[in-house]
Amino acid sequence: MGLLETLQEYEKTVQYARSEYQ
Repeated sequence: MGLLETLQEYEKTVQYARSEYQ
């Protein structure tokens, strides 16, 4: 149950997207 897990997943996605677009 979790906002924290959701935030962590979101952060992983953001990190991945950043590395893709650099």
